[in-house]
Amino acid sequence: MMGALFAGAFKGMARTKEDQQALGVFLMLLLLAPSIVGLALAASSMDRRLPNTIAMWIAAVWNALILGGFILLMIAGLLMKN
Repeated sequence: MMGALFAGAFKGMARTKEDQQALGVFLMLLLLAPSIVGLALAASSMDRRLPNTIAMWIAAVWNALILGGFILLMIAGLLMKN
C-alpha cells in the first residue's frame, strides 16, 4: 500500500475534491491507523531489563517508517498549491 502511494498509483483516482477526501479517509484507515497501533504495541512490548528480539525491533522500525512517511506525505499535500 505504501509503495503504491509513493509510486503515485492513486493519482488518477482523485479527480474532484470529494474524491480526494474519500481517498484520504481510505488511506488513513488502511495505513495511518494500523501503523500508529503497531508502533504503540511494538514500543510498549519492549522491556529495558530484558533482551528484545530482532522481530520486535523490526516491527517498531517498520511501523515508525510507515507512520513517518505518511505524515511527511500529509505535510507535503498540505503545502502544495492547487
